[in-house]
Parts: sequence; C-alpha cells; structure tokens
Amino acid sequence: MARFTVLRYTCGVLAAATLSIQSAGAAWSGWGQVPGGGLTDVALSASAYKGNIYLFGKGLADKKVYMATFNGAVWSGWSEVPGGGRTDVALASAPMGSTLYLFGKGAADQKVYVAGYNGGAWSGWTEVPGGGRTDVAPAAATLGGRLYLFGKGSADRKVYVNTFNGGSWSGWTEVPGGGMTNVALAAVTLGSRLYLFGKGAADNKVYVASFNGAAWSGWSEVPGAGSTDASLGAAAMGGKIYLFGKGAADRQVYVNTFNGGAWSGWSQVPGGGTTDAGIAAAANKNLWIFAKGVADHKVYADMWR
Repeated sequence: MARFTVLRYTCGVLAAATLSIQSAGAAWSGWGQVPGGGLTDVALSASAYKGNIYLFGKGLADKKVYMATFNGAVWSGWSEVPGGGRTDVALASAPMGSTLYLFGKGAADQKVYVAGYNGGAWSGWTEVPGGGRTDVAPAAATLGGRLYLFGKGSADRKVYVNTFNGGSWSGWTEVPGGGMTNVALAAVTLGSRLYLFGKGAADNKVYVASFNGAAWSGWSEVPGAGSTDASLGAAAMGGKIYLFGKGAADRQVYVNTFNGGAWSGWSQVPGGGTTDAGIAAAANKNLWIFAKGVADHKVYADMWR
C-alpha cells in the first residue's frame, strides 16, 4: 500500500471536566486522556468489536497507523498496526462478521487500502479494488451482511460508495442525490437502514442520506441548524443514533440524537471540551467519543452510560 501512517498517538483534545447530562440515569464521564502518550494531528476512528473498543489513529510525526483497545476495564496502550501502512489523514473502521476492517488513504498515492483483523492477527494492507482515490478519510458501516465503504472524490468532491459482500467488492459508484463535501463522511446503521452524514462543501451545514438496502433517500439537512468545518462522528446505541460534530466557530463538541423518527436538535456535550478536528464515536454497552486536543495533540475520550 501507499504506506499509511497513523499515530504515535497523542492527540490532545478537550479540556477534562466533569459533566452531567440531561438524561435520567445517564451521565457523561468527563474528558480524560487516553493512556499511552499518543499524539496525532488528525481525527481518530473507533469501533466496537467483540465487546471491546478499538481506537485507531495516525502518528503525529511518523504517519504510521496505531491502535489502542479498551476491554471494559483498562486501555492496552498504543501499538502499531502491522503492515507498515502510512497515511496523512484519519482512518475508518467497521466490523463485519468475525472481522474488523480498517481503511486508510495512502499517504502518497491517495488510493484506499484495507486491513482485516480476526481477533488474533492482522491481514496486512491491500488496495480496495475499484481504482478509487480520495484526499480525506473514508467512512464505513455494515448493513444486511455487507460492508459499505464511502469516500469523497479527490477532484470532484462527490460522494462514492463501494460495497463488500465478504468475498468481493462492487467497485465505486456515486451515491445518488448530487451531494458534495470537502471533508470526510460518517456512516452508521440503525435498524434496517444505513445513515450517511456529511458536511456541505459550500455552506458547512450537516446533511444526511439513508439507505434501506435497495434505494437511497437523497440528501436532506439534519434538523437543528448545525454547522461545522470538520468531519462528523456517529454511533448507534439503545435504538438511537448519536451524531457528533465540532462547532464551526467555537470548536466545542455537540451532539444531535435521532430516535428513528425525529432529531433532538444540537446541544453541547458537557465538559468544556474543544478540538480542531473531527469527532470519532463508537458504542458497545456504553457510548464513547474521542477527539484530538487543540494545542497538545493528545488523544481524549469521553464516555456516556
């Protein structure tokens, strides 16, 4: 692969603080640094896999790809993902079946690469078939036994998808609806639909398109009048989608929830955290978000349960 390189993780992100949220019986933990001394200059990627949280990042200085895992009690510390990959943007990850798939953009060639993890060993990096190229991070989610990989076209800023059925890739095609963006996308599945989120290339507004396994809905603005200048993060838990974004003006972290029928509107995640990159989100029995510190490049986490 065009050598990706992720993080010697140390993403410094938001100010640590205690917080409480307006949901009975639920609370945010407050922002704290992910142990291990990692540093990065781009957004992170996170997935729940076999009951653990897997966090991926690009090394600040070496562009290598690093991973840290949380087993419900402690963090593993950062280690390089085998295979010698290097990248200059954030990664994307998603589980399908018994495999966790990690995607990255080659640092030199803008091609899209994939590595698979079976819980014991990594496959090594290979190019995703189809000849796609991008200048931002990809996004990935699974629906109906297929993995959907999304990317922004390098030149045309259009949104493309490539699907994997466990044996072969479909090739890249444009997501219907004429959407355009200049940052990475976010994807998540709720029930029988896949939801894709992106920032408008011209207006900084937040848009969503959904897919039912056969047809796309087209793009519409996510209610709440939110705007951002960075990529979004999304996770599903308890029958809801939690969508996270960085405020375009104040760099604070905001959340908007969707219950399958209506959106809550944007509200600030308690704790005073700020970042200058996109947010990563993942959920198992708890909801996790991750961000890079503005000044210190350290990696921070906040958890809601």
